[in-house]
Amino acid sequence: MEGRQLIVWKFVNILMFLFFLLATLVQFNDDDACVWIPVYVIPAALSLAIVIKPKITSDSMWLTVTHVHTACCICIFAYIVALLLQNMHKESFLLERKLNAKQQVHWNLLYYEEGRELVGLILVLIWLKISKTVMTPGSTLQKSRYLIGLIA
Repeated sequence: MEGRQLIVWKFVNILMFLFFLLATLVQFNDDDACVWIPVYVIPAALSLAIVIKPKITSDSMWLTVTHVHTACCICIFAYIVALLLQNMHKESFLLERKLNAKQQVHWNLLYYEEGRELVGLILVLIWLKISKTVMTPGSTLQKSRYLIGLIA
């Protein structure tokens, strides 16, 4: 990556660092903060590392942390999907049992806490994939331009 592209890439990583840092701070009030703080603080740290040393994405330690965190997030994602489906089914079952039920089941995933957690996990997974792909040694300048164009 060259001059201007590198500046844009660092700026985007600063924004994502701040975003994930704020997401981490919000989790301190959550009941299961011990799960969600690492989910958000690790991408924040990885983004900060890219700002400090952009070529760190080819480092084996950075890649290992990225791969392990991605695998953990995918496992959490599967668990949260199961919880979301269970809660939606339970709500629909309870509403069916009420005789004068005028309410309907909420199909908006953001209505449920699990749905909002899924959105956060999706953002983490997408960002990890983008940050790993943009600066890999085999990536061409053309790919980097395309991805930075998508981000910016």
